[in-house]
Amino acid sequence: MRLTGSRARSRNTARSQLRQQAGWKLPYRQLLRDQRGSAITWIAVSLIPLLLAFGAATDIARGYLFRSELSSALDAAALAGGRVFNSPTRDEDIQRFFNANFPTGFMNATLSPLDIQVIAEPGQPERLRVAASGTVPTLFMKLAGIDSFSVAASAEVTRANTGLQLVMVLDTTGSMAWGGKIEALRQASQDLVDILFGNNTTNDKLQIAVVPYSQAVNVGDLGDAFIDWSNIPPEIRSEGNDNRRWAGCVQARSTPGVLSDDPTILEEDAYDANLAPVEVGGKWKPYIYPHWYDNPYRQLPFPLPQQNPLDPGHPAPSPLPGVADEQAYRAGKGPNGELWWLPWGNRGPNRNCPARVLPFTSDKTVLKDYLATALV
Repeated sequence: MRLTGSRARSRNTARSQLRQQAGWKLPYRQLLRDQRGSAITWIAVSLIPLLLAFGAATDIARGYLFRSELSSALDAAALAGGRVFNSPTRDEDIQRFFNANFPTGFMNATLSPLDIQVIAEPGQPERLRVAASGTVPTLFMKLAGIDSFSVAASAEVTRANTGLQLVMVLDTTGSMAWGGKIEALRQASQDLVDILFGNNTTNDKLQIAVVPYSQAVNVGDLGDAFIDWSNIPPEIRSEGNDNRRWAGCVQARSTPGVLSDDPTILEEDAYDANLAPVEVGGKWKPYIYPHWYDNPYRQLPFPLPQQNPLDPGHPAPSPLPGVADEQAYRAGKGPNGELWWLPWGNRGPNRNCPARVLPFTSDKTVLKDYLATALV
């Protein structure tokens, strides 16, 4: 219905008055309905967590970088330790390799001391484990109250040891008695034992034997089945006196090779010990000082006056029952068959026979004690 006249004007006037009375409320209503620029508000509200997330990602990346550098240095140190597994200075070597591969003051981190462990389990190869940790200061996470974080790493090597057998063949000939040579040999041999055993007193994967040699090698009773006893007086094995009983030395086996008169020529296999004479079946001859064979002490009277060991102060009869051998070793034939007498020395059948060989052993103490007494 359409309003006309004064009635319409009256209604418009009323509306105008109402609008004027409520006009002060309109800007706030419009502001509430206005959505322009609202993203800025949300960005401002979320800025702090965004910064924290970015900072955390940065610090975590730094942690991974630190761990990578630490792991590389530990790998190098563990491998170095594995190469000197039983060395007394193994831990020092590990520390030196670690220091050489890890930058000093890297990321201003604080490092813990290296943790070096040998892991031995029954039936399993030994393992060497090297571990370390570091405290890395944060850059952005300080905003959240986190000042640092810890990073740890480790490296482990397995000792692939199938066992080692070592024979130390040592020169004890007369020339070694001069100039401190035998002392140097003894010290070097004991040092080698220390290196191989390390801090262990026994090692079931390591066996060492020692063979001193002079004019002969003393095998003792280890190789009786391989010795040619033909033409050897039987009493030399049963004699009760240590000075007259065979001590165990054997001679080098002869070879069938014939050497040329030309000193500049050496025939192939001329000294091949595997080509031993067939007639003795490859056996060794006992080493007995030659006077045993050259001295006909059973027939010849000994020079008089000679003291009788059984009756001091009286001349010795010939032969001396039970002690004739003692006299025989002091007598020998000269270049023209004459009887030579050496009253000041008892050479015996074992002259220049070195100490008996030490069979394989895994005991460090046994080895060092033997070297201390055999190399004199």
